[in-house]
Amino acid sequence: MSDRNDPTLRPLPADPPLLVAIDMDGTLLRSDDTLSQATITAVQQVTELGVKVVLATARPPRSVAAIERQLGLDTLQINHNGALIYDPRAGRPLYHHPLNASLARQLIAVARKIDPSLAVGIDVVDQFHSDGNAAAALRREPCVGYQDQPLGSLDKVLQSPVTKVLFLGQPDSLGRLQMLLADKSAAKVTMAFTHQHLLQIMAAGVDKAAALAKVAEHYGIARDRVMAIGDAPNDVPMLLWAGLAVAMGNAWDDARRAAHFVAPDNNADGVAAALRRHVLEPMEK
Repeated sequence: MSDRNDPTLRPLPADPPLLVAIDMDGTLLRSDDTLSQATITAVQQVTELGVKVVLATARPPRSVAAIERQLGLDTLQINHNGALIYDPRAGRPLYHHPLNASLARQLIAVARKIDPSLAVGIDVVDQFHSDGNAAAALRREPCVGYQDQPLGSLDKVLQSPVTKVLFLGQPDSLGRLQMLLADKSAAKVTMAFTHQHLLQIMAAGVDKAAALAKVAEHYGIARDRVMAIGDAPNDVPMLLWAGLAVAMGNAWDDARRAAHFVAPDNNADGVAAALRRHVLEPMEK
Protein backbone atom coordinates (compact mmCIF):
# COMPACT_ATOMS: atom_id res chain seq x y z
CA MET A 1 0.00 0.00 0.00
CA SER A 2 1.60 3.25 -1.14
CA ASP A 3 1.69 6.52 0.81
CA ARG A 4 0.29 9.75 -0.58
CA ASN A 5 3.00 12.12 -1.90
CA ASP A 6 2.34 14.76 0.76
CA PRO A 7 0.26 13.40 3.65
CA THR A 8 1.13 16.46 5.76
CA LEU A 9 -1.54 18.34 3.82
CA ARG A 10 -4.04 16.33 5.87
CA PRO A 11 -2.55 15.10 9.15
CA LEU A 12 -3.30 11.51 10.02
CA PRO A 13 -5.39 10.83 13.14
CA ALA A 14 -3.57 9.58 16.20
CA ASP A 15 -6.07 6.83 17.03
CA PRO A 16 -7.42 3.94 14.91
CA PRO A 17 -10.87 4.20 13.31
CA LEU A 18 -14.05 3.30 15.12
CA LEU A 19 -16.19 3.59 11.99
CA VAL A 20 -15.24 2.50 8.46
CA ALA A 21 -17.31 3.59 5.45
CA ILE A 22 -16.72 1.43 2.38
CA ASP A 23 -17.88 2.02 -1.17
CA MET A 24 -19.11 -1.12 -2.92
CA ASP A 25 -18.57 -1.17 -6.70
CA GLY A 26 -14.91 -0.94 -7.63
CA THR A 27 -13.96 -1.04 -3.96
CA LEU A 28 -15.47 -3.71 -1.74
CA LEU A 29 -16.58 -5.90 -4.64
CA ARG A 30 -14.37 -7.50 -7.25
CA SER A 31 -15.00 -6.81 -10.93
CA ASP A 32 -17.27 -9.86 -11.13
CA ASP A 33 -19.50 -8.35 -8.41
CA THR A 34 -18.40 -10.85 -5.75
CA LEU A 35 -16.71 -10.65 -2.35
CA SER A 36 -13.39 -12.36 -1.74
CA GLN A 37 -13.00 -14.53 1.33
CA ALA A 38 -10.13 -12.30 2.47
CA THR A 39 -12.44 -9.29 2.42
CA ILE A 40 -15.23 -11.10 4.27
CA THR A 41 -12.77 -12.25 6.94
CA ALA A 42 -11.23 -8.80 7.40
CA VAL A 43 -14.62 -7.10 7.72
CA GLN A 44 -15.77 -9.67 10.27
CA GLN A 45 -12.56 -9.30 12.27
CA VAL A 46 -13.00 -5.54 12.36
CA THR A 47 -16.64 -5.74 13.48
CA GLU A 48 -15.70 -8.25 16.19
CA LEU A 49 -13.50 -5.50 17.65
CA GLY A 50 -16.55 -3.23 17.90
CA VAL A 51 -15.75 -1.10 14.85
CA LYS A 52 -18.80 -0.04 12.85
CA VAL A 53 -18.58 -0.94 9.15
CA VAL A 54 -20.99 1.01 6.95
CA LEU A 55 -21.54 0.45 3.24
CA ALA A 56 -21.66 3.76 1.35
CA THR A 57 -22.91 3.28 -2.19
CA ALA A 58 -24.83 4.63 -5.14
CA ARG A 59 -26.88 1.43 -5.03
CA PRO A 60 -30.43 1.19 -3.70
CA PRO A 61 -31.03 -0.86 -0.53
CA ARG A 62 -32.42 -3.84 -2.46
CA SER A 63 -29.04 -4.55 -4.07
CA VAL A 64 -27.08 -4.13 -0.84
CA ALA A 65 -28.97 -6.65 1.28
CA ALA A 66 -27.24 -9.79 0.01
CA ILE A 67 -23.78 -8.27 0.49
CA GLU A 68 -24.63 -7.19 4.02
CA ARG A 69 -25.75 -10.73 4.83
CA GLN A 70 -22.49 -12.17 3.52
CA LEU A 71 -20.52 -9.76 5.69
CA GLY A 72 -22.75 -10.18 8.72
CA LEU A 73 -23.43 -6.45 9.01
CA ASP A 74 -26.37 -4.87 10.82
CA THR A 75 -25.33 -1.23 10.52
CA LEU A 76 -26.94 1.69 8.73
CA GLN A 77 -26.48 1.93 4.94
CA ILE A 78 -25.65 5.01 2.90
CA ASN A 79 -27.55 4.62 -0.38
CA HIS A 80 -28.11 6.62 -3.56
CA ASN A 81 -24.82 8.52 -3.09
CA GLY A 82 -26.04 9.85 0.26
CA ALA A 83 -29.62 10.81 -0.61
CA LEU A 84 -30.77 7.99 1.67
CA ILE A 85 -29.60 6.54 4.98
CA TYR A 86 -31.38 3.23 5.39
CA ASP A 87 -31.84 1.12 8.51
CA PRO A 88 -32.01 -2.51 7.30
CA ARG A 89 -33.01 -3.80 10.72
CA ALA A 90 -36.09 -1.59 10.82
CA GLY A 91 -36.63 -1.82 7.06
CA ARG A 92 -37.08 1.93 6.69
CA PRO A 93 -35.18 5.14 5.92
CA LEU A 94 -33.52 6.97 8.78
CA TYR A 95 -32.85 9.99 6.54
CA HIS A 96 -34.07 10.92 3.07
CA HIS A 97 -33.11 13.97 0.99
CA PRO A 98 -35.28 13.79 -2.15
CA LEU A 99 -35.26 15.78 -5.36
CA ASN A 100 -38.15 18.15 -6.10
CA ALA A 101 -40.59 16.58 -8.57
CA SER A 102 -40.84 19.67 -10.76
CA LEU A 103 -37.07 19.85 -11.06
CA ALA A 104 -36.89 16.13 -11.86
CA ARG A 105 -39.35 16.65 -14.72
CA GLN A 106 -37.22 19.53 -16.04
CA LEU A 107 -34.07 17.38 -15.97
CA ILE A 108 -35.78 14.65 -17.94
CA ALA A 109 -37.06 17.13 -20.52
CA VAL A 110 -33.54 18.50 -21.03
CA ALA A 111 -32.10 14.99 -21.37
CA ARG A 112 -34.66 14.00 -23.98
CA LYS A 113 -33.85 17.09 -26.06
CA ILE A 114 -30.14 16.20 -25.99
CA ASP A 115 -30.67 12.55 -26.89
CA PRO A 116 -34.16 10.98 -27.14
CA SER A 117 -32.59 7.52 -26.87
CA LEU A 118 -31.34 8.11 -23.31
CA ALA A 119 -33.05 5.75 -20.88
CA VAL A 120 -34.56 7.41 -17.84
CA GLY A 121 -34.93 5.79 -14.44
CA ILE A 122 -36.22 7.06 -11.13
CA ASP A 123 -35.56 5.69 -7.67
CA VAL A 124 -37.96 6.45 -4.85
CA VAL A 125 -36.27 5.07 -1.73
CA ASP A 126 -36.10 1.39 -2.82
CA GLN A 127 -38.53 1.34 -5.74
CA PHE A 128 -37.36 1.73 -9.35
CA HIS A 129 -39.40 3.19 -12.20
CA SER A 130 -38.26 3.59 -15.78
CA ASP A 131 -39.33 4.70 -19.22
CA GLY A 132 -39.72 2.60 -22.34
CA ASN A 133 -36.05 2.93 -23.33
CA ALA A 134 -34.75 1.37 -20.16
CA ALA A 135 -35.34 -2.34 -20.69
CA ALA A 136 -33.36 -2.46 -23.94
CA ALA A 137 -30.67 -0.14 -22.56
CA LEU A 138 -30.14 -2.25 -19.46
CA ARG A 139 -29.77 -5.35 -21.60
CA ARG A 140 -27.04 -3.58 -23.59
CA GLU A 141 -25.29 -1.98 -20.61
CA PRO A 142 -26.24 -3.71 -17.35
CA CYS A 143 -25.86 -1.50 -14.28
CA VAL A 144 -25.79 -2.95 -10.82
CA GLY A 145 -29.08 -2.65 -8.97
CA TYR A 146 -31.19 -2.07 -12.08
CA GLN A 147 -31.24 -5.39 -13.89
CA ASP A 148 -34.58 -7.14 -14.31
CA GLN A 149 -36.53 -4.38 -12.63
CA PRO A 150 -40.16 -3.90 -13.64
CA LEU A 151 -41.03 -0.79 -15.58
CA GLY A 152 -43.30 1.75 -13.96
CA SER A 153 -45.13 4.91 -14.92
CA LEU A 154 -42.86 7.95 -14.77
CA ASP A 155 -45.77 10.39 -15.06
CA LYS A 156 -47.35 9.14 -11.86
CA VAL A 157 -44.06 8.96 -9.96
CA LEU A 158 -43.08 12.48 -10.97
CA GLN A 159 -46.03 13.97 -9.09
CA SER A 160 -44.05 13.65 -5.85
CA PRO A 161 -40.40 14.13 -4.79
CA VAL A 162 -38.02 11.38 -5.91
CA THR A 163 -34.79 10.08 -4.43
CA LYS A 164 -32.75 10.05 -7.62
CA VAL A 165 -33.02 10.42 -11.38
CA LEU A 166 -30.65 8.39 -13.51
CA PHE A 167 -29.84 8.48 -17.19
CA LEU A 168 -28.43 5.48 -19.02
CA GLY A 169 -26.86 5.87 -22.45
CA GLN A 170 -23.75 6.61 -24.44
CA PRO A 171 -20.96 8.46 -22.61
CA ASP A 172 -20.86 11.35 -25.12
CA SER A 173 -24.57 12.09 -24.68
CA LEU A 174 -24.29 11.84 -20.92
CA GLY A 175 -21.26 14.12 -20.99
CA ARG A 176 -23.21 16.76 -22.92
CA LEU A 177 -26.07 16.46 -20.48
CA GLN A 178 -23.74 16.85 -17.50
CA MET A 179 -22.14 19.95 -19.01
CA LEU A 180 -25.49 21.57 -19.76
CA LEU A 181 -26.87 20.86 -16.31
CA ALA A 182 -23.67 22.07 -14.68
CA ASP A 183 -24.16 25.35 -16.52
CA LYS A 184 -27.88 25.78 -15.85
CA SER A 185 -28.71 23.77 -12.71
CA ALA A 186 -25.49 23.37 -10.74
CA ALA A 187 -26.96 25.03 -7.64
CA LYS A 188 -30.02 22.78 -7.72
CA VAL A 189 -28.58 19.30 -8.19
CA THR A 190 -25.71 16.96 -7.39
CA MET A 191 -24.46 14.81 -10.30
CA ALA A 192 -22.35 11.66 -10.19
CA PHE A 193 -21.04 9.24 -12.78
CA THR A 194 -21.04 5.80 -11.17
CA HIS A 195 -20.55 3.91 -14.45
CA GLN A 196 -19.42 5.28 -17.81
CA HIS A 197 -22.94 4.72 -19.15
CA LEU A 198 -24.81 5.89 -16.02
CA LEU A 199 -25.28 9.47 -14.80
CA GLN A 200 -27.12 9.82 -11.49
CA ILE A 201 -28.69 13.07 -10.29
CA MET A 202 -29.72 13.89 -6.75
CA ALA A 203 -30.80 17.01 -4.87
CA ALA A 204 -28.24 19.73 -4.19
CA GLY A 205 -26.26 19.06 -1.04
CA VAL A 206 -26.44 15.29 -1.40
CA ASP A 207 -23.16 13.41 -1.23
CA LYS A 208 -21.59 10.57 0.70
CA ALA A 209 -19.77 12.97 3.03
CA ALA A 210 -22.94 14.64 4.29
CA ALA A 211 -24.54 11.26 4.87
CA LEU A 212 -21.42 9.85 6.52
CA ALA A 213 -21.34 12.80 8.93
CA LYS A 214 -24.92 11.98 9.95
CA VAL A 215 -24.09 8.29 10.40
CA ALA A 216 -21.04 9.13 12.52
CA GLU A 217 -23.17 11.43 14.66
CA HIS A 218 -25.80 8.68 15.01
CA TYR A 219 -23.15 6.32 16.38
CA GLY A 220 -21.48 9.01 18.49
CA ILE A 221 -18.15 8.73 16.66
CA ALA A 222 -15.91 11.73 16.03
CA ARG A 223 -14.81 12.61 12.51
CA ASP A 224 -11.14 11.83 13.20
CA ARG A 225 -12.11 8.27 14.15
CA VAL A 226 -13.81 7.68 10.76
CA MET A 227 -12.08 5.92 7.85
CA ALA A 228 -13.40 5.95 4.27
CA ILE A 229 -12.42 3.66 1.40
CA GLY A 230 -13.43 4.36 -2.22
CA ASP A 231 -12.44 4.49 -5.86
CA ALA A 232 -14.66 6.86 -7.86
CA PRO A 233 -15.59 10.54 -8.16
CA ASN A 234 -18.71 10.06 -6.06
CA ASP A 235 -16.44 8.82 -3.23
CA VAL A 236 -14.28 11.96 -3.18
CA PRO A 237 -16.45 13.97 -0.75
CA MET A 238 -16.36 11.24 1.90
CA LEU A 239 -12.63 10.65 1.34
CA LEU A 240 -12.02 14.35 1.96
CA TRP A 241 -14.31 14.39 5.01
CA ALA A 242 -13.02 11.28 6.78
CA GLY A 243 -10.18 11.41 9.27
CA LEU A 244 -8.42 8.66 7.34
CA ALA A 245 -8.95 8.15 3.61
CA VAL A 246 -7.88 5.20 1.45
CA ALA A 247 -8.27 4.96 -2.33
CA MET A 248 -8.16 1.71 -4.23
CA GLY A 249 -5.36 0.84 -6.64
CA ASN A 250 -7.93 0.99 -9.45
CA ALA A 251 -9.23 4.39 -8.30
CA TRP A 252 -9.85 7.42 -10.51
CA ASP A 253 -7.17 10.08 -10.22
CA ASP A 254 -9.32 12.48 -8.20
CA ALA A 255 -10.08 9.76 -5.65
CA ARG A 256 -6.36 9.03 -5.31
CA ARG A 257 -5.64 12.71 -4.75
CA ALA A 258 -8.27 12.85 -2.01
CA ALA A 259 -6.76 9.92 -0.08
CA HIS A 260 -3.97 9.56 2.44
CA PHE A 261 -3.09 6.09 1.16
CA VAL A 262 -3.63 3.90 -1.89
CA ALA A 263 -4.44 0.23 -1.32
CA PRO A 264 -4.20 -2.67 -3.79
CA ASP A 265 -7.02 -2.79 -6.34
CA ASN A 266 -10.45 -4.29 -5.83
CA ASN A 267 -9.43 -7.56 -7.49
CA ALA A 268 -6.42 -7.91 -5.17
CA ASP A 269 -8.15 -7.66 -1.78
CA GLY A 270 -7.48 -3.94 -1.39
CA VAL A 271 -10.17 -3.45 1.25
CA ALA A 272 -8.82 -6.34 3.30
CA ALA A 273 -5.31 -4.85 3.10
CA ALA A 274 -6.59 -1.43 4.20
CA LEU A 275 -8.51 -2.87 7.14
CA ARG A 276 -5.51 -4.90 8.30
CA ARG A 277 -3.12 -1.97 8.08
CA HIS A 278 -5.28 0.82 9.46
CA VAL A 279 -7.64 -0.95 11.86
CA LEU A 280 -6.56 -4.44 12.88
CA GLU A 281 -2.80 -3.87 13.26
CA PRO A 282 -3.11 -0.59 15.22
CA MET A 283 -5.66 -2.15 17.56
CA GLU A 284 -3.37 -5.10 18.23
CA LYS A 285 -0.57 -2.81 19.47
